[in-house]
Amino acid sequence: MPDLTGYDLVLASTESALNSSIAYANFWKVTINCQLNPDVSAEQSPGLVGARISAPTLRLSGSDLASNQAAVSLLFTAGSLQYFDVVHYKTISQDIAGWTIVFAANIGQGSIPDSAEIGQLPVEIQNALSNQRLSVGQLFLELSTVVWANVTITDADGKRVTDAIITSTLETALQSWAQSIESAAQQWVLNYVVTSSGGSGNASGDLLPDLVPTSYNFSVSKYNPPGTYDDLSTLNYLMMTDGRGAPTANTAGIFDFNWVAGPNTQQYQGAVAINGPLFDRAYVEPLLLPAIAAAVSATNPATTSASGNTGNPGVPTFTRTGPGQWSTSQSVNLYGNQHGGKGQKLEGLGLLQAVYQNITEKLDCTVTLDPASATYHVKVTYTAITTLTVEFFGWDKTDSSFSGDYVLPWSFDVRLKASSNGSLVTESTQVQQGEASSKTWGNSFVGDIWAAISEVFSTFLNTYQAQFQDKAASVSQSAFANVSDELESAMGDISAAIVFPAGNRFAYKGVCFDPQQNLVAYVTYLN
Repeated sequence: MPDLTGYDLVLASTESALNSSIAYANFWKVTINCQLNPDVSAEQSPGLVGARISAPTLRLSGSDLASNQAAVSLLFTAGSLQYFDVVHYKTISQDIAGWTIVFAANIGQGSIPDSAEIGQLPVEIQNALSNQRLSVGQLFLELSTVVWANVTITDADGKRVTDAIITSTLETALQSWAQSIESAAQQWVLNYVVTSSGGSGNASGDLLPDLVPTSYNFSVSKYNPPGTYDDLSTLNYLMMTDGRGAPTANTAGIFDFNWVAGPNTQQYQGAVAINGPLFDRAYVEPLLLPAIAAAVSATNPATTSASGNTGNPGVPTFTRTGPGQWSTSQSVNLYGNQHGGKGQKLEGLGLLQAVYQNITEKLDCTVTLDPASATYHVKVTYTAITTLTVEFFGWDKTDSSFSGDYVLPWSFDVRLKASSNGSLVTESTQVQQGEASSKTWGNSFVGDIWAAISEVFSTFLNTYQAQFQDKAASVSQSAFANVSDELESAMGDISAAIVFPAGNRFAYKGVCFDPQQNLVAYVTYLN
C-alpha cells in the first residue's frame, strides 16, 4: 500500500460491512404511507401509497456514481399503489410487494441534528455525547439532494417498470416521504464518528492521546478492477489527530489500491491504517522501546559506592537509525576511577606483586521491524571485558597487563498481534541465546603470577556467564504487559471512534506493516 495521502488514521469499511450493519439496524425498516393530496379522494388525485421498505442495500462501485455517492436500493416487502386511470376512468390498486427502487444519493457529513432522539442512539454514542471532551459527527445519505426523477424501478420479476403514471406516483411519494423524515437524519445514518474536541487525553484515561482522532473526512474507494469484487469497495474515514489540519492536496483521500483484496478468504470487513511515523511517535518510541531497554539492561541503575565502584548509568536510550530501525549502546567501567585507573586492588592472592582488576560491561542492542509479520526483532550482545594489571616491586620492569572478555549474543521478538478477543496486543517470544565466546590478549605471565591471574580470569568468566545468561533468560512477556495494555486500550479507542447505527464496533483479525511502514490492521465487525 502507498502512503495515507497525508492523513494520520484511515478506517476503510467495505460495502458488504456497511450493508450488514444497515440490515442489523431495525430503524432502517420503515413504512411509507402517503396520499399526495389528502384533501381530495383518490378518484380525483392519484397517489395513495402504502408500503413497507426493508433495510436498503448500498452500492459504492460503478461508473454511474460520483466519488461522494452511493447507489441505494429499496425493496418493498409489502404494499400497494393506488391511482386513478384516466383512460378507463377507474381507480386501480397496484401491488408493489417485491418491487425495487434504486437511486443515487450523496453521502454527507455533519453533526447529529437537535431533533434526534438521544435515547434511540447507540449506547456508545450516548456516552460520547455526555463527555465534554468528545464530539460526535455522522455520515448519512442526503435525501434532499436525490434526483427522484432518475430512479430505476423494477417489479418483483426484475422487469423495468416504465408506466409513466406508476413511476411518477412512486417517485413523488418517495420524495414526499423523504422530506417528511429529513429532520430525523439518523434514520439514514451510515456511521457515527467520535472525535476528541480538545483537552488532554481521551475517554479511556489519557492512554496514547496522539492516536485519538480530532477531525475527520471521508472518501470512497471503488474496487479495481470493476466487476470482480465490487462488494469490497470501501467507505474510508479519513482522520487527523492532535488537532492537526487535514491535507489539502487534490490527491488526499484518493487511494489507488484495494483496502481489502478479493477473494477475501479471511472474511475481513475493513482495515485500519495508522501513519508509520505517528505510530512510532505515539507508541514505539515512548512506550515499546523503553520497555525493551528496561528488559535488556544488564545491571542495576547507577550507583557509586564508598569504594568508588560505579554501576550502570541507567536504562539505555534508543536512537533511530533508519525506517523501522533503532539501536543503543552502553558501556560501564566498574572500577575505572580507582588506583589511577588500574581498578580495584585484589587481595589474598599471596603474591609479592600488586594485582589490580578493572571490568567493563557493555550492552549493544538493535531493534528492527519486520513489516510483513508486525514483529520487532531485538538482537542483544552482552560483553564483559576484564583487564588485570600486575605492578612489579623492586624490579626494573614497568607494569604489565592481561585482558580477556566474555561475549553472549541473544535475541527475542516483540510482535503485535490480534488476540482471541479481537483486540490488538503486544507479545514477546522466548529468548534465543546465541553462541557465547571468549578471548584473551596482552602479556603472558609465568609461575605463581600466571596461576593467580588464571584463577581470577576463570572466576570472571563464571560470574558473567551466570549473570548474563540469567539476565537473558529472565526476559518474559511480563516485561511487556504494561505496553501491551496501553496498545490494547489505544486501539480500542480507535475502534470506538467509528460506530455503526446498530452499535456494532470492530474487532482486529490481523496486523502487518505496509512497505511504507504504516500499521495496517484488518478488522471484522461485532454485532
